[in-house]
Amino acid sequence: MTHAKHPYSVVWASPDWLATCGFQLEDIVGRGLQLIQGAATDQEAVAALMRAARHHLVARNLKLINYDKHRQPFSHVLTMKPVEAEADVEYLRATSVCVERLSGKPSPELSSDNLPLRRDAEPSVIEMASSLWGARSRLVL
Repeated sequence: MTHAKHPYSVVWASPDWLATCGFQLEDIVGRGLQLIQGAATDQEAVAALMRAARHHLVARNLKLINYDKHRQPFSHVLTMKPVEAEADVEYLRATSVCVERLSGKPSPELSSDNLPLRRDAEPSVIEMASSLWGARSRLVL
């Protein structure tokens, strides 16, 4: 789950997503999605996703290649939906299916070691996003 405005910083991720990517929640909260992008990431697909985010639209079945913490690529099919919360704060909820590890050399750019860590997300935001995710996941899909 990310904020719905640029830089689309992460506020929460499910345990399954964290296991897929190899990150801990505290590694990614407050950081932008470039953290999981690399050389094989299709920037046209990312642009389509961002257009949908800007216009508060659902993006369905976008095939993306992203990278885990160790810069190993994986493909997945992503669906993104806008989620509204109290006080007009908006979030994006992304769900991945068909996750598949890809072979290839790790991509050195944008590794978790050379990106500045932003710790500006307050715990109350994370707690609210977690409870919001639980409430919405029972209602959506």
